[in-house]
Amino acid sequence: MSDNIKKLTAFVLLIIFLLGISVTGCAKDKVVGNYEGIIPCADCEGIKAELSVESDKTYTFSFTYLGTDSEPFVSTGSWKIDEEGRLVLLRPDGSVEQYLKIVSEEEVLMLDGDGNEITGTDLNFSLLRK
Repeated sequence: MSDNIKKLTAFVLLIIFLLGISVTGCAKDKVVGNYEGIIPCADCEGIKAELSVESDKTYTFSFTYLGTDSEPFVSTGSWKIDEEGRLVLLRPDGSVEQYLKIVSEEEVLMLDGDGNEITGTDLNFSLLRK
């Protein structure tokens, strides 16, 4: 292989790599926003879940138990996108609070404690952008 072809190949690979970084960065920025939905509750009418994902890598997650007199439960912390492309909410101590699948720019899906989709049920764990 000639030196020119090697240089061209290296240049093309570099461009592909840089584009990959650019696209990944865009996906992270697109998750910033406010989401809400009604998720299942075993002993109430449902739980209103409200998630605010901020550009400074912080979040606020609020759960209001519908049909009860209880105060909303609110948690805060930081967030990241993991290597599998999931939105991961981290508690202040760094432990995982919640995994969410990024379905689209308009929807995230709450996952189980291991970061897997909840299967075997038709219950809705989807939060939509407000």
